[in-house]
Amino acid sequence: MYTFFIIYFVHVIWAYLKGVNYTYPDFGTFIFHVVLGSIFTISLGHFLKSLLPKKRLFIPVLFTGSLLLVIFIRYRYRFGSSANLAVFFDNFELLFNPEGMKTASGKLKSKDYLIALIVATSASSITAFKYKVLKNKLIGLLSFSVVLSFIHLYPIQNSETLSVSRTAYEYFFPRNFKGENYQKYLKAGPKKVTISPITNELPHLFLILLESYSHSYIGKKTLEGKEITPTLNRLMRDHTYIPHYYSPTIQTVKAQYSILCSKVPLIKGKASYQLDKIRFNCAPKFLNKLGYETFFYKSYQDMTFDNTDQFAKKIGFKHVEVAPLERLTTEEKKTTLWGWGPQDDISYKLFLDRSLELSNNKPVFSVMTTVSHHMNFNKVPDRLKYLFPNPKSKTENFQNSLHLSDLYLQTFLDEMKARGLDQNSLIFITADHSYPSGEHGNHNSELGAWEENFRIPMVVLGPKYLLPKINPELVYSHYDLLPTILSAAGYSGEISSIGESMYVKNENSPTPLIQPYDGLKIRFPMGETSYVWSASADKTNTIETDPNEKIIDSKDGRKQVQNLLDFTFAELELSKN
Repeated sequence: MYTFFIIYFVHVIWAYLKGVNYTYPDFGTFIFHVVLGSIFTISLGHFLKSLLPKKRLFIPVLFTGSLLLVIFIRYRYRFGSSANLAVFFDNFELLFNPEGMKTASGKLKSKDYLIALIVATSASSITAFKYKVLKNKLIGLLSFSVVLSFIHLYPIQNSETLSVSRTAYEYFFPRNFKGENYQKYLKAGPKKVTISPITNELPHLFLILLESYSHSYIGKKTLEGKEITPTLNRLMRDHTYIPHYYSPTIQTVKAQYSILCSKVPLIKGKASYQLDKIRFNCAPKFLNKLGYETFFYKSYQDMTFDNTDQFAKKIGFKHVEVAPLERLTTEEKKTTLWGWGPQDDISYKLFLDRSLELSNNKPVFSVMTTVSHHMNFNKVPDRLKYLFPNPKSKTENFQNSLHLSDLYLQTFLDEMKARGLDQNSLIFITADHSYPSGEHGNHNSELGAWEENFRIPMVVLGPKYLLPKINPELVYSHYDLLPTILSAAGYSGEISSIGESMYVKNENSPTPLIQPYDGLKIRFPMGETSYVWSASADKTNTIETDPNEKIIDSKDGRKQVQNLLDFTFAELELSKN
């Protein structure tokens, strides 16, 4: 009954002495939170005991609860923020995928799980040896009321039990943040833009989605003077480069929905799993009608991962395939298959070969997702660790992996030229999403709504008449890709789109960047500044957009951002109709 309290009390004392980043203005506040946390955990124990009065039911629940609680505590210690159950609920299916499970479990170290197992085993064994039935139903009812009140009010910052419970509560019972303009946007229907063709020709269209490619390191060097992203550095000088470009989300399949359909990524769940509830008028369907052969290519071998195969087919791709490993030689299979799939240079060759085969004298719209630079960024073979042969930190692992991904991009460019595709193709080189690597002390994409969570590169290559005229002062994003691609493909007409064609964009438009976890945060980039709204506190900060990012004004931000929130929530609702 008092197991959770004991774990909690030991934790807060350890955390206080260890300096784990719970922020207390003074010692009195610390004591106040300890008292509140003690009340909550004791009440939770009483409630579970009254709910499960039989020993054979209570002991397994106690073991599981203790195990998870210690894991959550260790998560806080490792990442500096409480775990969020919304991540678990949104990505539950991935737990049945080997790579997904490895990625999730790899966030903690082996000793964290060992500590949790020892504590849970000890707690359940002692309780099983000395078990008493709680017969007072009134205590059970009162304890449930206390637990529910704490979850609703959330007054304690050092209780991981409460923090995690709160995230589950908010996931299933979200608050209503809609304002007075929500109904106006709802009645107006999805945002629409008019597309005008820029050419009568049908160029090949290539879209390269680099996995987790952060903008933070473009143009940067290591302390030894080595360029981290030499290929991107050269491309941004020689071709059309968009300095302020963003992915609206922090996950691949959510990003693909915005890229190909110009829709706000879902806050709860993923579009790929909600195929029958969401309207899909996306790039492949339009381009099929224009005479294109549409091809979605995935480097990772499991096309069912995050329901990608069904999603890609549903939105209209004629061909949905993974990298054909049977085309590799025996030696290539031995040396180039590591991490989540074939290394990117090999995958680029396979992708372009297959694109040409499918073309058959027709224009192609070919989309490729790379895989070499994938979390947890520690799978690079020793022989390919060019920046840091002996990495000593997560950041050095990340930079090794990013550097290799960047070098392999040169292979794509060389292979395009070798096949003669560089003369009649419009090529978009960007990332599915970004990933933080130590900026603001964070190595977890599921935390924060900083620039490094969303800002990515975008380079456009092709014949001069096909290249968009970019205003370097404006904000662009994946929302703008669909209308831009359709303009380049000769489409004429009106479409539903959050973004605008890069060929005609002359002012910033609403660009919601969704952090669906970490209590739900939405960032609205405005150029030199950004609004960041946090649902958990219902507060908006105005942040100066620079490498350090500091809050410059937080007094009136909530009122200023409400119209943008109304637009975002209305578009999310309209996408279901």
